[in-house]
Amino acid sequence: MPKYKQKPTIKSSITMITRDSQVERLKLSNVTYLVSSANLANSPINQLPEIALVGRSNVGKSSVLNTICNKKKLAFTSKTPGKTRLINFFSVNIQNMEIARLVDLPGYGYARVNKSTKTLWNNNLSEYLLKRRNLLGFVLILDCRHPLNKLDKQLLQIMLERNLKYHVLFNKVDKLKKNRLLTNQVTAIKELEWLDSDFCKNGSFSNFSAQKKLGMSTLIQVFDTWLFS
Repeated sequence: MPKYKQKPTIKSSITMITRDSQVERLKLSNVTYLVSSANLANSPINQLPEIALVGRSNVGKSSVLNTICNKKKLAFTSKTPGKTRLINFFSVNIQNMEIARLVDLPGYGYARVNKSTKTLWNNNLSEYLLKRRNLLGFVLILDCRHPLNKLDKQLLQIMLERNLKYHVLFNKVDKLKKNRLLTNQVTAIKELEWLDSDFCKNGSFSNFSAQKKLGMSTLIQVFDTWLFS
């Protein structure tokens, strides 16, 4: 299968932001809800770079977004899997200017819906990830208590064909003791290196806990590097 050619860096208002303003953007304090869409056709015009949050249902994507933006109700959260059913777009603003977007995608792998609904969700998710031309990179969010599953691996293999930037986030690290966390991460990283032999070069990873607010600055720095380097 031929590899997708990554689009050139998107020229937009992002180039007008000076280095002096980076302290402000690192806080992600000016992220606002933009719009939700059921599919790619109804998504906002693709003129700005987008970073997508992806992962299985109930892995904590919305909680991660709320935590790094320091807003409790920016994205809807629920203990019930499958509540994020739309593609949710959030504007990243600096100096009253929208310079990028964060995208909270529906979780995959949720079983308690009928087959046609699950197929529709998965199709919309795949269409966005494969065809969204301004998608700059994605964060694959994993529950550190569980190994990579088949769907995690399939998604990563598909996305590697696009040569996108990517970061693996081990979420809910407060739920495990350090030794168990380290064991799980070593296993996961070996699998990631098997899927991408250049994982250490192409990808990155970090720990996160919305409950304890751990790993916020590291993840924000990843976004900063992707957008401004």
